[in-house]
Amino acid sequence: PGVVKVEFKPGLSGVAARFDPSRMYRVIVNFLTNASEAMVGKGEDPSNFTTGQPKIIISTAQGSGVIKISCADNGPGIPDDILAKIREPLFTTKAFGIGLGLPAIEKILHEHGGKLCIETRVGEGTKMVACIPIQQEKRDAA
Repeated sequence: PGVVKVEFKPGLSGVAARFDPSRMYRVIVNFLTNASEAMVGKGEDPSNFTTGQPKIIISTAQGSGVIKISCADNGPGIPDDILAKIREPLFTTKAFGIGLGLPAIEKILHEHGGKLCIETRVGEGTKMVACIPIQQEKRDAA
């Protein structure tokens, strides 16, 4: 929704990783959708917003042998009881969701030799981080 401010902070000048662009696009779209919906739902009714000035920051950085693609929001954060379940297929807290976004992200990252990390603080926001190996070993498709 237009009410959500989105910033991009690149940090990978000259660093590359091999990945399927269309599948990684799906990871980024799911990141943005989850963050946005956590703050403003479908963005139609300001009385349903959980965040007064919703903001998402997408950033990239290099870690130990990986590139990191992060999506951080200033939304409500994820309580521990929900955090324990959000990776389960078909689990959702949304009236309009089906609960396949995070499992799809994890599957895509796993297929790329990577992983998903989640950092969250209730009342402050959530940061989802996709980590992808800089030098990927060859993997056979299943």
